Amino acid sequence: MEKPLIGAVVVSYNPSREILRNIAILTGQVDPIVVVDNTLSTNPQTVIDELEHRGGCTVIRNKKNLGIATALNIGVQRAISLGCEWIVTFDQDSRIGEGYIDGLISTYTDIESTDASRIGVVCPIYRDSRLGAVWPFPRGSNGEPLMYMTSGSLMKSETYQKLGPFEDQLFIDCVDTEYALRMRAAGYKIIESRDAVLEHSLGKMTPHMFAGRTIFVTNHNPQRRYFITRNRIVLLKRYLLKDCEWTAYELTDFWKGTIALLLFEQDRWLKVQYMLRGAADAIFGRLGSRGIMPGAS
Repeated sequence: MEKPLIGAVVVSYNPSREILRNIAILTGQVDPIVVVDNTLSTNPQTVIDELEHRGGCTVIRNKKNLGIATALNIGVQRAISLGCEWIVTFDQDSRIGEGYIDGLISTYTDIESTDASRIGVVCPIYRDSRLGAVWPFPRGSNGEPLMYMTSGSLMKSETYQKLGPFEDQLFIDCVDTEYALRMRAAGYKIIESRDAVLEHSLGKMTPHMFAGRTIFVTNHNPQRRYFITRNRIVLLKRYLLKDCEWTAYELTDFWKGTIALLLFEQDRWLKVQYMLRGAADAIFGRLGSRGIMPGAS
């Protein structure tokens, strides 16, 4: 039986040389690899040039920041055009080990006999590469994850084609959350693989002690706070009464995160201003890349 073609899509933006190492590990586990680069045409292109000259690595240069959702769509659609049956998506700074892709596939295969048509995505265990902590995603009453990260997750091409593209208007942040909500609303399952671990940093995470407990804050910059706040409220408006388990988690996490920001993060009042602006734009339906500034990350 011929092995199905598994492709990888890696989204980059002003990448460091770390991406070369990450893709070197990925080479041999998947074929082809599509890198979609959002780096501005005026910024240094040395690393992108090296990627473009690597054998088996297709580079698509957008020459401007089109956002994570659009870049993912460009990459996934290219992978599908190349005949990929499976697609795994990555951020530029996500790290995997040997056998990572086999771990995702084996998880799917183990569950396949139940109802393979209802498996939407297989996601890994996420470990913060700086702190070494494992970050579990919230689970529903059935024990399945309510959300996942696009980075490191495996999906069948036909699932993407049925569900449609990632939502371009979200631009960045909550793109994976929206897709998870859409996926679950359509009756698909999010499956976690215990055989695949992804090393990935969630912002510039730092731990702090508060009332005898360790609190982690992401230290995202003000512009990211704008997008996080705006897009979370957009999704709450859509799914408030449609997905009660996710809504309960999201409302609790939103307020906990805001309190932690006010207690421990730098530039907190500037971040609050951006959050308020994001909330206003969410209420009035002003989406897309508005609010993004050159160099935002």
